[in-house]
Amino acid sequence: MFSGAPAQAAPIPALAKIPDGISQKQSDALNQRKQLLEAELKSFQAAAAAFNAKPAADQTDQEFNALQTQRSNYIQAVQAFNGEVGDIRTAIAMNAYARRMHWQDQKRARLETALNALRGDGDDNATDVDIRQAWRDISSREGQADLASAASHGEGPKIIWSGRQSHEDCAVFALATAAGLPYSVAATRAAELITQGEWHSTEEREHPQQTIEKTGLTGGEIVLLAEDFGGAEVVQSSDFAKTLKSGRPVMIGVIPQDGDLYGGHQVVLSRTFQQGGETWFEMMDSNHDHPLYLSKKELDTILVERGVAYRPEKGTVPKL
Repeated sequence: MFSGAPAQAAPIPALAKIPDGISQKQSDALNQRKQLLEAELKSFQAAAAAFNAKPAADQTDQEFNALQTQRSNYIQAVQAFNGEVGDIRTAIAMNAYARRMHWQDQKRARLETALNALRGDGDDNATDVDIRQAWRDISSREGQADLASAASHGEGPKIIWSGRQSHEDCAVFALATAAGLPYSVAATRAAELITQGEWHSTEEREHPQQTIEKTGLTGGEIVLLAEDFGGAEVVQSSDFAKTLKSGRPVMIGVIPQDGDLYGGHQVVLSRTFQQGGETWFEMMDSNHDHPLYLSKKELDTILVERGVAYRPEKGTVPKL
């Protein structure tokens, strides 16, 4: 018998409620997707019921496997939908936070624009094998003299590496590096943000340092802190080199070295240069003691989403 929830299989998640406070156009689009997913679930449940109604002798492996595939695809679609709704809720809460902090209209508008621009980037077809191989190649070049020399003649901002991480606080190191701040300043401000962030659970807000060390910061929090420290702009990967040439470091989320497609790690692109007729980048990674060097193709392989370009803003000082 096929119940639709076989032993040890992940339960089918419920669809998230569409939040208030979004545009009518966005609400209509989400409602339409939700209705399609609800119809898909009913279709799957009807097919599973029809399969279960058959005598065991008439139930084929082909039908069973097709139902399993349909179930798996539906769960992935729901997870993607719920993740997007969760990001929208977080963006609403972050914009509310900026209002409570009495940010100027210009900074609030930039924050909202940047939060809405965060989305996937890089090579969608890269596998965990591709990612692990790219990292092996990248790590093998650490301290390589010819690349260090080429990078020194490239273009990019002058930034100072902020240190090596010991917990899941790579995003704090990336922020400190990009903004030219001591790690302690970035970490203190990040902890304050988590304490005040209504998008976090009560447990996370009560133990902000533990939250940083266990789960790190989200892309939205990096945008918010970068805007708090100065100015933030979300840029797509095709504009990374141009952004670096303009003197702005770019913080990016990448898939970690173990190839975990659901994992995340924050690093900073600091320079761009040409090598062998290709565009290359210098990257500051708090898991390494020296800059790393990678080609545009390798960057696309490990990249998770668009980058956050930071620029200092006169008169902006983190309020601690």
